[in-house]
Amino acid sequence: MVDLVGVLLEQRRIAVDTEFHRERTYHPKVALLQVAWSDGLALVDPLAVDLRAFAPVLASDVLFVMHAAGQDLEVFDRACGTGPRHLFDTQLAAGFVGLSTPSLSSLCERELGIRLPKGDRLSDWLARPLSGSQLEYAAADVAHLLAIHDRLVADLGRRGRLAWAEDEFRLLLERDRGPRDPHSAWERIKELKRLRGDAFARGRALAAWRERTADQLDLPVRTVLPDLALVAIAQGDPGDEEALRAVRGVDGRHLRNGAAAKILSALRGAGDLPAIEGMNTAAVPAVNELSAEEVAWFAEATHTFLVAEVGGVGDGPDGAPAPAGFLFGLEGPGIDYASANYRWFCERYERFLYVDRIVVDPPAQGLGVGRSLYEAFAVRADGQSHLCAEVNVRPRNDRSLAFHEAFGFRAVGEQETGSEGKRVRMFALEL
Repeated sequence: MVDLVGVLLEQRRIAVDTEFHRERTYHPKVALLQVAWSDGLALVDPLAVDLRAFAPVLASDVLFVMHAAGQDLEVFDRACGTGPRHLFDTQLAAGFVGLSTPSLSSLCERELGIRLPKGDRLSDWLARPLSGSQLEYAAADVAHLLAIHDRLVADLGRRGRLAWAEDEFRLLLERDRGPRDPHSAWERIKELKRLRGDAFARGRALAAWRERTADQLDLPVRTVLPDLALVAIAQGDPGDEEALRAVRGVDGRHLRNGAAAKILSALRGAGDLPAIEGMNTAAVPAVNELSAEEVAWFAEATHTFLVAEVGGVGDGPDGAPAPAGFLFGLEGPGIDYASANYRWFCERYERFLYVDRIVVDPPAQGLGVGRSLYEAFAVRADGQSHLCAEVNVRPRNDRSLAFHEAFGFRAVGEQETGSEGKRVRMFALEL
C-alpha cells in the first residue's frame, strides 16, 4: 500500500471507485477500493489493508475522477477519516451536457463506444476470495473514467459550462456527510406524516430515538424498529412493556438490551415536553435556559430522560399527575454534545453516566424526587464506572451542593464556564 500511495501522489488525476455494503449496517462497510491512473490500475482489499494509509492521497492536490461519488465520499470519511480535496464527478458533469444522470455503463458506451461487463446486484463484495467476474467488473468501473473525463471536460469547455460543473463538485465535497439528523428522521416515514397531535409528537420522538440507536449500534433503522411498529406504537401509546409487546409489528428482538425502557421513556417524554420547558425556565439561573427545540433535542438525544410524577403535586386538569421533576442523563464519552462540562468528564473517565441537569418543581421539593431520579438513573448503568454531575458554585446553588454531598458524590474539580463568571464544581459518584 505504501508503494501504491507513492505512485498515486505523483499523478495529476486518478480514477477512483469503491464497492461497499450497508444492507446489514447503518454505516457503509467498504469491501473494495479501485484506483486507475495514466498507466496503471489497482484493486485494494480493505479487509487485508488499513485504508487509512490512503488518506495522504485524499488530502493531496490529486484530482479524483469518480462517477456518482456521493456515497463513496461517505465511505472515505469513515474508512480514511477524510475525503478528497478535488473532485470531478462524471455523472454530475454529464448533466451539464444534457445527459441527465446516466449510469457509468451508458455513459461509457455513449462517449467511448465501450460496453462494460454487467454486474450482479446481489454480488457479495465482502466474500473472499472474490471471483474473476467480480474482479473484472470492479476494474471496469475505473478503467475508462479518465478517458470519459477528457471528453466531458472538452464538451463542457465548448459549452462554456465547465465552471458550473466545478461549482457543483465543490458543493458535493462540502455537503455534510455525517450521521443523518435524528430530528428529521420522521420525514422519511410516510405513514408517520399522517399522524396528528400527540400521536405525531410520539412518533417524531420515536423516530429520533431509532435513528440514534441505529447509528450507535451500526444497524439498519428498520432492524432497530420497523416503520410499521414505530407508527403503531405512536398511535397506541403503550404504558408498559407488556402493552408494548402486544403492539402490531413489535417482537422480542426489538426490545432487547434495554430498548423497551428507552422506547417507553421516549413516549413519556414526548408528552411532557411543554411542562419540562416551563420547569427548566423557572429554575434559571441554577440551570441554563433551554428553548423548546433544545428541550426536544435533549429528550431525543439523551441516554436517559426521566420524568417524576407525584400524586397531588401539580396535577393536570384531567386529574393525572403533572411532571414534578426531570433528569437528562447522557452516556460518556461518545455523544456529540458541545458542553465544556461534559467534555471535562470525557477527558478524565473512560465510561461514565453524566447528569446534564436535574430540576425539581418547587412544590415537589423536599419529597425525595431528586433522590428518586438519581437512583433511577444510576441503576441504568451498564459497565460505567461513575455517575458524574456539576453544580454551580458561582452563582452558588447551596441546595444542590448539599444534596450531592449527602447522596455520596465526591468533589473532583472545578472550572470556569462561559463568559459571565460562572463557576461549577465537578462531582463524581463511584458506581
